[in-house]
Amino acid sequence: MFASQIQKEVVLEGDERVTIRKLSALTLDKARAAKQADQAKVLRNYGGDLLKAIRSDSLEDVAAAVAAKRADPVVQRAAHYDEFDREVVLNAGIVSWTSDRKVNPESVGDLDEPSAQKLHEAIVDLSVPFDPEMAADLEGKS
Repeated sequence: MFASQIQKEVVLEGDERVTIRKLSALTLDKARAAKQADQAKVLRNYGGDLLKAIRSDSLEDVAAAVAAKRADPVVQRAAHYDEFDREVVLNAGIVSWTSDRKVNPESVGDLDEPSAQKLHEAIVDLSVPFDPEMAADLEGKS
């Protein structure tokens, strides 16, 4: 019922141990919204150039390429993690760690890439496990 009560320990390189927690539905919504806002900024920055690139190929070729990529289970899993803003997930999902540094946005922001990605994936897996069958069903509806 209460997501924050579900916790798990993740071991990082150097035997650093991090306690993570399951994210609430509201926090997951915030992480999705933050990711969508970032993606919208990218699209706005490309603007007309993106439209030109799309128009340069036939829409059928583009649709076929996208469909082929979406069918790949590795791509589906990566898309599942990419659905959530990593900064929001890490700041909300890290409870404690064995490092002597205090857990706060500055120290979370100082994590190296492999550690940040491993923790991001672990928190997302704990909060909303990837379901390949559901991913296939969603693909069939789009």
